[in-house]
Amino acid sequence: MLILILLVLVLSVVGTKGNSPPRFQIQGGQGSQLVLQLKEGDGAKPGTRITRIRGFDPDGDSLTFGVVGDQNLVQVEQIDSEQADVVLLRELDHEEKRDHEIILTLTDGHLGEGRYITQSLLILVEDANDNPPVFSPPQISVEVAEHVSNLVLATLSASDLDSGAFGQVVYRLLPNQEPEISEKFSVTTKNGAAVLNLISELNYESRNLYEVLVEARDRSSPGDVNTATATVVVKVLDIPDQGPEWISLKAVTRIPEDISIFSPVLTVRAMDGDRGIRNKIKYGILNGNSQLFGINPQTGLIYTKDLLDRENAETRNGAFILEVSATEISEQGSLGQTVTTEITIILEDVNDEIPQFRASSIIAEIAENSPSKTPLTILGENNVTEVFDLDQGTNGTFILYLENGEDVFEVTPTSGLNEASFILRVRNPSLLDYETQKIFNLSLVAEEVASTRRRSRIPVTVLVRDQNDHFPKFSSDNIEIYIPESLTPGEVLTTVTATDADSGVFGSDGIRYTEISGPISEFLGIDPVSGKVVLKDTEFRFDREKVSTHYLSIAARDNLGQGNRNTAQLVIHVEDINDSSPTFSQIQYEAYISENSLSFAEPLVVRAEDEDEKNTSNSEIRYQIIPSLNSDNFTIDSVTGEILPSGFLDFESVPISEDPSDRTILVRLRAFDLGTPSLSGVSSVLIHVIDMNDNPPEFLESSYEVSIPEDIEAGSPILSVKARDADGSSPNNEIVYRLDSESRDKFYIDGEIGMISVLSGNLDPDLSVPPRTRYSLQVLALDGGLGHHQLSARVLVNVTITDVNNKPPIVFQLDPVSVREDADVGSMISSIKAKDPDKDSQLRFNIDFPRSEGRDEDGRLVKPEQWQSMIECDQMSGEIRVLANLDRELVQELYLYTVVEDISATREKQITSSRLTVHIADVNDNDPLFDKQIYRGSVVENSQRDTPVLSVLARDKDVNRTISYTLQGDLELLNLIQVDQFTGQVSVRNRIDREVISWLNLTVVATDSASPPRSGSALLLLKVLDENDNSPVFINPPSVLEISEGEMVGSRILQLQAQDRDEGQFGTITFSIDPVTSLGAFQVHPDTGEVTVAKILDREEKSSYNLIVQAHDNYQFGFVSGESRVSYHKINIQIGDINDEAPKFVEVPDTCTSIVEFHTEEILTLRALDKDDPETPNGEIDFKIVHGNEMGFFRIEQVVSGIAKLYPEPELNGKPGNYSVLVEAEDRGFPANSASAVFLVCVQDFNDHAPEFILPSSNYTVRILENATIGTEVLRVQAVDEDNGLNGEVRYRIRKDSSGNHEIFEIDPVTGAISLTKTLDRERTRMHELRIEAYDLGVPTPLQSDLDLMIYVQNVNDHEPQFIVDEFSVNFTENESGGSEIRKILNTIDLDEEEAGDEKIMVCYYIVSGNSEGIFHLDSVSHEIIVVKPLDREEKISHVLIIKATEDCGTVPGEVLEFNPLDNTLLLLNIIVVDVNDNAPVFERRLFTGGVSTDLEFGTKFMSVKATDSDSGINSQIEYLICGQVELLNSEGFGENEKAPFLVEPDTGEVVLNFDPQENQKGYFSFEVCARDIDGKEDTAKVVVYLLREDQRVKFVTRSQPQELRLRMDEFSMVLANATGAIVNLDYFKVHGNNDGSVDKTKTDVFLHFVHPENNTVMEVSDILRTIDYKTIELDSFFKEFDVLQTEGSANYLPIKMETSETVIISWLVGVSAFLSLLLLVVVCICVSQRSKYSRKLKAVTTDAYDTAPKITKKDEFVPNTNRHASEGSNPIWMTGLDPSWEIQTHPEGSPRHVSEIFSNLDSLDTNVLNEPPPEPIFQDESDGSIEVDRRFFMTGEVLYRSNDEDDRPREGSAGRRSDSSGRGSLFTSSHFVQSIKDESLLYSKPFPERLNNPRASSQDRDSD
Repeated sequence: MLILILLVLVLSVVGTKGNSPPRFQIQGGQGSQLVLQLKEGDGAKPGTRITRIRGFDPDGDSLTFGVVGDQNLVQVEQIDSEQADVVLLRELDHEEKRDHEIILTLTDGHLGEGRYITQSLLILVEDANDNPPVFSPPQISVEVAEHVSNLVLATLSASDLDSGAFGQVVYRLLPNQEPEISEKFSVTTKNGAAVLNLISELNYESRNLYEVLVEARDRSSPGDVNTATATVVVKVLDIPDQGPEWISLKAVTRIPEDISIFSPVLTVRAMDGDRGIRNKIKYGILNGNSQLFGINPQTGLIYTKDLLDRENAETRNGAFILEVSATEISEQGSLGQTVTTEITIILEDVNDEIPQFRASSIIAEIAENSPSKTPLTILGENNVTEVFDLDQGTNGTFILYLENGEDVFEVTPTSGLNEASFILRVRNPSLLDYETQKIFNLSLVAEEVASTRRRSRIPVTVLVRDQNDHFPKFSSDNIEIYIPESLTPGEVLTTVTATDADSGVFGSDGIRYTEISGPISEFLGIDPVSGKVVLKDTEFRFDREKVSTHYLSIAARDNLGQGNRNTAQLVIHVEDINDSSPTFSQIQYEAYISENSLSFAEPLVVRAEDEDEKNTSNSEIRYQIIPSLNSDNFTIDSVTGEILPSGFLDFESVPISEDPSDRTILVRLRAFDLGTPSLSGVSSVLIHVIDMNDNPPEFLESSYEVSIPEDIEAGSPILSVKARDADGSSPNNEIVYRLDSESRDKFYIDGEIGMISVLSGNLDPDLSVPPRTRYSLQVLALDGGLGHHQLSARVLVNVTITDVNNKPPIVFQLDPVSVREDADVGSMISSIKAKDPDKDSQLRFNIDFPRSEGRDEDGRLVKPEQWQSMIECDQMSGEIRVLANLDRELVQELYLYTVVEDISATREKQITSSRLTVHIADVNDNDPLFDKQIYRGSVVENSQRDTPVLSVLARDKDVNRTISYTLQGDLELLNLIQVDQFTGQVSVRNRIDREVISWLNLTVVATDSASPPRSGSALLLLKVLDENDNSPVFINPPSVLEISEGEMVGSRILQLQAQDRDEGQFGTITFSIDPVTSLGAFQVHPDTGEVTVAKILDREEKSSYNLIVQAHDNYQFGFVSGESRVSYHKINIQIGDINDEAPKFVEVPDTCTSIVEFHTEEILTLRALDKDDPETPNGEIDFKIVHGNEMGFFRIEQVVSGIAKLYPEPELNGKPGNYSVLVEAEDRGFPANSASAVFLVCVQDFNDHAPEFILPSSNYTVRILENATIGTEVLRVQAVDEDNGLNGEVRYRIRKDSSGNHEIFEIDPVTGAISLTKTLDRERTRMHELRIEAYDLGVPTPLQSDLDLMIYVQNVNDHEPQFIVDEFSVNFTENESGGSEIRKILNTIDLDEEEAGDEKIMVCYYIVSGNSEGIFHLDSVSHEIIVVKPLDREEKISHVLIIKATEDCGTVPGEVLEFNPLDNTLLLLNIIVVDVNDNAPVFERRLFTGGVSTDLEFGTKFMSVKATDSDSGINSQIEYLICGQVELLNSEGFGENEKAPFLVEPDTGEVVLNFDPQENQKGYFSFEVCARDIDGKEDTAKVVVYLLREDQRVKFVTRSQPQELRLRMDEFSMVLANATGAIVNLDYFKVHGNNDGSVDKTKTDVFLHFVHPENNTVMEVSDILRTIDYKTIELDSFFKEFDVLQTEGSANYLPIKMETSETVIISWLVGVSAFLSLLLLVVVCICVSQRSKYSRKLKAVTTDAYDTAPKITKKDEFVPNTNRHASEGSNPIWMTGLDPSWEIQTHPEGSPRHVSEIFSNLDSLDTNVLNEPPPEPIFQDESDGSIEVDRRFFMTGEVLYRSNDEDDRPREGSAGRRSDSSGRGSLFTSSHFVQSIKDESLLYSKPFPERLNNPRASSQDRDSD
């Protein structure tokens, strides 16, 4: 444009000749643009000059300025010919346009028509904060359910047309809103929008609508801030979370008890607590008497269903509490929440009852001579002495009296109200005489005091009971009897008799023999009736040898065992009989004998004893052998008991036992006495036969052949050779094997089992030069003989080496291959080539699929199971073929690991693998696939062309992935919708009309670019969305509506309905009410159209409303934006009246209205007002008394509505006092409203009642002792006056009499206490008569009553009550609850004189000792004792209490520390706790262990289990039995046996062997035993029984008696178990037997066996003794405490087996030892020849270390683990041996010190030096000077041994001594000691012990030695 203008100007200039054009004068020169910057607002108002322009014309022509273009923005005002002002015509708006470009013109008038000089003017408009934020929309509505929090409710957005900070908007809640808004809601700014949050829960019941104002502010700073406000209407949706609420409820309702059936009682009402839901309410009665009352489930009316009776027991005194429920019912009919309340219905009484006795008749008993006032004892089950009248007040008051016997008996009390308990008691004791009259028949009457005088009567029968006053008497106080000691249970010892002078059960007929006491009383029983004394069936038997005389006491009681008691002494003399059997000193004897020998190693003599009287035939014993297998090989001397063999024995002929090397013969013995009848005892002898070696080994085969592979591993066994030895014992029959051949470098043999194994694994023939395939081995078998007695055998073993296949195959390289994915099934992919150097190889080909892998085109791994089925490999040819159709899309590359295996390999697998790569080429075989098969969407009708709807997408798995999209379907639809060919975008093609087409259903097709192409399709379903174009229409709305003002808030009054033809939100209708017309009284639910009451209606305030109701569509989303359509309707609501105003009392007096008790006229007038319409029942008022008139003293007479008068009913005579009358004013509306007021009525008393005595209530006799002192209170009387005030205040006085009795006594006028003023004289006057007057202080005239008192003077009570016996016993059963058992203590006697008419003084009993724990309670009056808490007999068998009897019942006596038999007021009460079976048996331990061996016979009782029961008597009897199966574990040598291996004696718990153990049997048994009492209570324990050999027992010799040791056996075993870590089991005890066959009763042999606790195997004796040796110090105190003398095996052992490799060495040692022994003998003989030079004895034996006299112990008494003379007292340092760390010391010069010097520093002698007493030294000094060598010691090599001759066999278990494997004897000392002897020179001329103990020996002596 500028170019055009310039062109015009140029042409103009060119066309104007001689005229110079003008120009603008601007800064910057010609061609510069003029720019102005103006700020909108005040700085750019219309008419403002914005700039001044100037021009210049060279010709000086006058210039004219102008403007072209927008003439409405600016104008140019000419100032002069050269300048002009530019003036703004309209206001600038930055938001409208930010810049304006104007063309200014300039002309001098000579440029031509329409030609100008122009200048560009650019006006930039600067923004000002002139636009407030604007919400869009400014008002929204949201809904939220109540009880939800932390929720985003809405997002609002406001825009500001300003720019910069002026256009930036922040949000907040509008300040100064109600506080609840800020508590419930918050606003945050997020992404330029306001987010309204709900921060706390809403409650529909509190508020259902909130208007939240949100403020938007711009960021103007400084300057004014523009704001905008949006309204968010939050509607709270009600949920059913509130239960019903009670709105009409009366807590207490009174009705008469004679009300008719179905009469209304009261009405309860409730409403739904959810104001927005208003469910219906259903009423019901949950608890209470629903049989008598019912409720209408719809109205809540409670009514009666049956006749009522206040006196009925089920009415609970006329009060009913009903639990009433209100349950809401939803619109669907389901039950909702329930609320409950309690209402009380009280029945008012009607007089309809008469007095009734609870018993129909009474039978009572009284003892003759009972004192006055003694209560009668009521008999029988119907013994309730109560009378009742269920009426109230006077109607329930009655009197009691007797007919036909009132002179003998009386009833107290004489009157009662409603209910009373009465007592019948003696009135005149003198008329009670059992002999005169035994039965009295009376009548007891209860009569009402009311005018009706109705009465009831029951018969009373009184039985007079005789008294017991005689004691039983025995025929003799000392009864003596004689019985034999053989008396059996059940036999009668004697019969005792006693007589009693009383009659009936008090006499002889009632005598019962109650107890027998004494040392053996528990074993005797006495028949309580006949008096027969019998022996009970227990284990007790009379034994004269133990006790010859027994002293017992027998008690008898009359009254069937409950009355008086007497005792007599019973003396039992026991006569002797022969009843003791002989008993062997040992259960079993042991002996040793070599085969072919005629004598035992030690003489075998058995001993037995008989406890019968000595020197009689009963105690004289004979012996015999019981015939059995092999018993004829031996004989026994019948007198001495010595046993001898009858011939030679053969070891091989003896049956084999468990240990084949130990063959035994068991001989059973019997010892019998010569008594009549003869008694006997049995024992047995176990005879060990010793074998001899005489059989060589023999191989089972003559030769052996075996083949082994060349690659056999080193150590592999190849062949086992086996040889047998016919010898019968070890070690003669034990064989070891040796190889004796040239191939020891290749093979070796196990010496014990004969297994030949490969020594070196290199047996390949190819590796040997020359190759060797066969070996010949010589095997040698040696038995266990020593030296030349050892026998052997040889055998040849040939070993052949065989070849094996052991070379793997070789595979050739495989090249990668490619295969099309459509390759045919079975076509070959590749082939595996391999070879194997082995000749017999067989190759198999395969694919190692676990190592192979497949990958897709993206290089991702494909699961093996998806591709492994596509290919296969031929195992024989190695060809890899297609097995199934290939799929490149699944897997593209295969990396296969091929495997070649030689299946002919004999050892480990021979496998070679290689890798093959297979590429699968693509083929177009996949159709394009859409992501979805159905695309669903929507499009708004009338949408613009190309409006996007949705996008479709298809994918192709093949390589050719270019896809194009097309639509298919109806042409009409294709004209409306289109799809982009390349992107798949679906859009609008032409205008869509929903009214014509509501759905668009088409098919979209995707085609790939391959040749030929492939395609896929999907469905396209589009819904056409509607627009809002219809308004709501009300359906039949009412114009006028009438409701009651009593409608509750929230109750529904109208249901609005409307409809809209639009869909969705456009068709959703929201209802509302114009708040101006409703005045807040009504509200409508926006969704349902339910109109409800919003506040309490009051017809008096407003009687009608004109409501404007509105119906909006799209209200939630379109109301604020104006997109909501609305319809209106007017409804006139008329309010009807209800009774909602309560009456109000007028002129209620504040003070009390006073009247006298005889007042009969009006008391006062009652007035009340009601604001309700007085023309209706709602305004009419009635009055009634609701409280304070229970006695019916007042009545109300109605005058008119609202006025009534109060009258007395009929008069208030005798009822003075202040009364509060609660009057209720109630209108007649329904439901009625009421008000109440209290009116005070004061009734003044009139003195019209005289005092009445109540204590005593009638004339009375009182007794007083004649020695009573002056001032003694005799009696306290009491009278009452029914009047009030001074009229009812009582005073007392004694009326004067002519006898002067009023001078002897005085009375306190206020308290009524009568006391003595003068001394009494019974001999002068026994009876004093007084008349007591009681008078009131009434005015004007006082009233009085009289009472006559008879005061009887009694003798002084000089004697305390006395018990007739010192001790008394009662029984209580344990575990019984407190009070369940009652025992009565015997009565006392009173020695005071009783006269006729004297009242018997009560005696009280008290517990004064023995009840510190409060277990017992004694009723002091009835003398009955009970148990307060349960007793436990197991805790305490009996209790002893001391009972005190006293007549001073008001003072509890103090504690008595000790029973005094001289004090007859004391009784020693023995309380015996009777046992019940409340304890189960308990085993002494959980595990019992024992052992059996082959020496035990069938039926032997080898162990026992023990349980105890804390109960007593029969309850403690225990039965033992095996429960469960007997398990046999780790067993060998057992066959099938259905018989139980063990039995348990049910009475004793002894375990009985029920099978015969065999020598080849091993293992152990496990089973459970039960201990059960008579009631089935039981306990279980485990029993383990081990099978052992006889030689596995360890023998402990102790200096104790068996009975002493048996008591401490558990402790003995426990110490050994702790020391050895083993299970220790006792086998048996026996009296110690010496080697000569004699018995040493001072010692006991204890036989034990030890079991390994982990593997349950019996440990060997050598292991146990070794352990005990190791624990010598630890067991020191144990051996001392139990006085253990010796520890050794239970049998003599042959030498321990040695390895064959050591046998040769031992043989050499034996030879060397024999040579050295011979040499030693020669040297000793030389030394003996020098004996005459020395005269000293061996001090080592005879000298005491403390210079005391020598003490020589017996030969066989020695301390275990030491030498046999190292017992306490023989040497002060016994048990101390050589320090094992002792070594040889040297002189400073380096030479060894002398042995004597070394030993001089030791604190003990060597443990074997003092092995024999002094008379038998090692070197014996003969008188002739010669030296005799003790042959029991000999040397072998460097070791000194002790021989096994006589009793000096090796003793395992002795410290410093261990068994030598050679069997020559026991080692004499340690190796250090031997080395010292070697260094010093062993051969001495002086005795060896002396050299050791004489450090002071001279060097000369040593040199001579």
